[in-house]
Amino acid sequence: MIIRSLIIATFSLVLSTAVYGDENLKLKKIEKLLEITEYKKELEKQRDLSIKQVVQGFDGLGLSGKQKEEFSKEVPAIFREMMAYEKLTPHLVKVYNDNFTENEIDEIIAFNQTALGKKLREKSTIIAQANLQYFKEEFPKAMEKVKKLSLKVAEQEMSEKTGS
Repeated sequence: MIIRSLIIATFSLVLSTAVYGDENLKLKKIEKLLEITEYKKELEKQRDLSIKQVVQGFDGLGLSGKQKEEFSKEVPAIFREMMAYEKLTPHLVKVYNDNFTENEIDEIIAFNQTALGKKLREKSTIIAQANLQYFKEEFPKAMEKVKKLSLKVAEQEMSEKTGS
C-alpha cells in the first residue's frame, strides 16, 4: 500500500512538472516574442500618440484656459498609468497564451525574425496612424448619416402619429 501511494505521488509529481514546465516554457517564449517585437517601444509610441490626440481634442470641448491647462497636465498621467507596460504585459501574455499553441508562438517568433517580419513591425505604426486618420476623417461623415437617419425616423413617427 505504501509503495502504491509512493508510485502515485511520484507519477503525479512528474506529470505536474511536465505540464507546468511546458506552460512555463510557453510563457517564456511569449515574453521573448514581446521582446523581439519591441512591444514596450511600440506601446510607448501608441500611448504618446493617444495622449497627443486626446490633448488636441480639448480644443473642441470649449474648455476654459484653466480647465484646459489642468486637463493637459492630468490626462497624460491617466493614459501613462492605463497604458503602462508593467500593467498591460500580463494581460497580453494571457491573450497570447489563451489563443496560440506553443508551436504557433514558435512560428510567430520565427516570422518576426525574418526581414518581412521586421518590416511589418517597422511599418505597423504608419499603418495604425493611417487607419486612425481615415477614421478621424470618416467618423463625422458617418455620424452625419446617422443624424439624417434619426431625423427621418422621427419624421416618420410623427407622420404616423398625426395620420398624414
